Amino acid sequence: MTIEAMAPTSTMPRPRPYAPGIVRVAAQRIAEECMEWDPTSKPEHWVEALVDSVRDWSDGYRLARQLEIHSSVSPDSGLVEVLDGAYHHLECAQEEAENIWVRIVGFTPEHAVGDLVVFAHGTGPIHSIDMKRARYVVDVERTGNGGIYANAEDVAAA
Repeated sequence: MTIEAMAPTSTMPRPRPYAPGIVRVAAQRIAEECMEWDPTSKPEHWVEALVDSVRDWSDGYRLARQLEIHSSVSPDSGLVEVLDGAYHHLECAQEEAENIWVRIVGFTPEHAVGDLVVFAHGTGPIHSIDMKRARYVVDVERTGNGGIYANAEDVAAA
């Protein structure tokens, strides 16, 4: 499956992290690297094992341990190194899905840089706008040098 194949229509909401399609795309990419570690294995085995262990993708060692327990893998430091990049693949798949979603549904910012907004993590001025992913960077700490990403649909005028 490709990111394009799972692209939403203009009436669908933003692709969410850990959505099954996004996880599967990331798992397929990680599986390719795992196949380099063990060329005798089958990609389908890796994909299914990785999808089942997605909660541990932020830590290569924990992910390797889960694969050892549940998927008959005998990991070594080489596999742990490959698996340390798992979360990066998930973030990239999420970013690609959001970029496609924005191209399909469009994005016209309702707020400008400097506007005071509120969202789940607090209130602050908009520091910048990420047009590709329809997000604002909100400076909740008011440091003037960045902030927290907030999806455009989750932000309201303060």
